[in-house]
Amino acid sequence: NLLYADRICNFVLAVLQRDIEMLKGRGKSGIDILGLELKLQCTVCGHLFNGTLDRLDSVMPGQVRVVDYKTGSDSPEALALKKASPVFRGTDAYSNKAALQFYIYDRMAESAMSDVLKGNELVNSMYASSVIGKEIPKEYPQNETFNEEMEDELQGLFAELEDKDTGFRRNKDKCKFCDFRNLCAITDDK
Repeated sequence: NLLYADRICNFVLAVLQRDIEMLKGRGKSGIDILGLELKLQCTVCGHLFNGTLDRLDSVMPGQVRVVDYKTGSDSPEALALKKASPVFRGTDAYSNKAALQFYIYDRMAESAMSDVLKGNELVNSMYASSVIGKEIPKEYPQNETFNEEMEDELQGLFAELEDKDTGFRRNKDKCKFCDFRNLCAITDDK
């Protein structure tokens, strides 16, 4: 437990150091915290999503940031995707999963915080443990093309899931990350 406590303390210190560097670089003295651990929901393609936004803040006038802390192997570069297809297909689909998560978070923020967002640009920022000690987290603005494609991809995915005539297909690469893999009897050798 001491090892975990030390790692968490180091991560928190790195986050604070990067925030201070960011503020100094922008000539700002503070961050407007608009919400922490916000429990929100939204409807996407007719399906209800619930989630918790780690942090909603504003550093610059006219801009609101959705901030998520990542202690795993997530890569902030996933937020720079210009197309949605890499989130669903290809060898990097799992490493791009954060793009889907932020897409949903953005819809939640837009749905629940429309008064706060009015007239402000919504941007995403991932504080990933893999890079927080090296650089200030980047900010990734909304990408209209990406959002439209994500909506289309999700509509197709939900249509397939809801189609009673489409059988369930296991995918060894994707199933190894599924929380329900034990129920499906997926093993590494199948």
